[in-house]
Amino acid sequence: MKQIKCEGCGAPINWDGCSEVVSCPYCGMRYQMRQAGPAGSQVLSDGIGRGTVAQIPCIMQGAGGACFLSTYVPSGWRIQCGGSAQGYGDPARDGAHITTTMAAPGDRAFIVLRSGQTVRHVEPSILNGNGQRHLNLAGATVVGGGGLEGTERTAAEYDDEMLPVIFPGVQLQLLGEENADEEEQAYERQLVAMYRSQGAEPAVDWKRRYYLAQLPDGKQMNAAAETRIVSYDMPGAGNNITQELASRSGFAGLLGKGLQRMREALTPHFWEVQYELLFLAEPDIARQTYQEFLKVRKTFQFLPAFEQFKARERQNVLQCQQQMMADRAASQQRMMNTMQETQNYIHGVQSDMIRSNAASHDRVAASWSDYMRNSGPGSYGGPAGYGSVDSMDRVRNMWSEAIKETNTYYGNDGKIYEASTAYDHIYQGNENQDSFIGTEGTTWDPGVSYDDLKRTDGRY
Repeated sequence: MKQIKCEGCGAPINWDGCSEVVSCPYCGMRYQMRQAGPAGSQVLSDGIGRGTVAQIPCIMQGAGGACFLSTYVPSGWRIQCGGSAQGYGDPARDGAHITTTMAAPGDRAFIVLRSGQTVRHVEPSILNGNGQRHLNLAGATVVGGGGLEGTERTAAEYDDEMLPVIFPGVQLQLLGEENADEEEQAYERQLVAMYRSQGAEPAVDWKRRYYLAQLPDGKQMNAAAETRIVSYDMPGAGNNITQELASRSGFAGLLGKGLQRMREALTPHFWEVQYELLFLAEPDIARQTYQEFLKVRKTFQFLPAFEQFKARERQNVLQCQQQMMADRAASQQRMMNTMQETQNYIHGVQSDMIRSNAASHDRVAASWSDYMRNSGPGSYGGPAGYGSVDSMDRVRNMWSEAIKETNTYYGNDGKIYEASTAYDHIYQGNENQDSFIGTEGTTWDPGVSYDDLKRTDGRY
């Protein structure tokens, strides 16, 4: 608590740093108080509240202990500010998110404050108008650091999701809700004016809801959740495109409905959760600690250091995305090179196969040419009984040899031998008739040791 001196009687007056009016407990003199700016508030380095407004250091990695938040901290409550849990928001598009948790002595009450996020609403689409999730024609456009794709929810619906996110399986009984008061409405008017000055058409929704919560372990607690959601459109490409189509078509009246759907689909629509504030307390101390919750609600503000940190994080993310795009392009180039090399290899193998097949066809054609030249009476002067005989057996034998790419020869022992067409001459030993020699090209003079065998040309 902060102490001031009464100007009337000089007695000390305790001030919590957020109440607008305080009274001297001795003479009753009343004072109109005004909150000190961030520079005037202390840094709560030990994490224990003093019952006054303080700047809260952030322990998130990369924060370097900078103070991202200024808020009232109840006396004796523990407080910690750090990065939001995994799965909250999208750091790749929406910068950094922080969660600040205050815990009463004995953990009998909690106040949780989280920074906001910007979500791109993907509906409606010109392709689907039945209320389901639609195609995002405009892409994940980033405005104000946002760009998450999601389905828009009201502030009340969002309130209902806050406790189940922290306590999966919690059962909630809605006790009541509170709408924006005059102070909140005045602030909402300021927000609307600010967004309109940026070319957006906004709508603001604020709600606080009260619950009886039964935790998964069976413990019951009183709870309250509140949030402010700003939804807005960013007209631009959608209007330009549809106006161009309408001016060219000449049938604006007939195409009006379709163009309107296209304009809606191409106009980025965002909804921004500005903050999440959650209160949870055991029933017997709920009324007392709820007053502390209201003081937090009234005093919290995100400091310039937080916006600077988010801007720096967005720049880092942008650089990472650019590097990823460069790596992806290089990977695609390597893939294309590999595909080209593979195609060249396949083309080479196919060319070799074609040449091999052509050579095989040439050999078959040569065999049939020999057969045609040697067919008919007196065409072959082989052993007795084979000359001038052109039978179906010879045709079959010649065809079989052509398919197998072999030639058959008369052995000097009276047998028929088969050899590959790769050999032009086959020689059989005289002394050892199981010894054979095959040669390519010109003939070989084996002397009296080997005989140069004659081809059968299918006559066997």
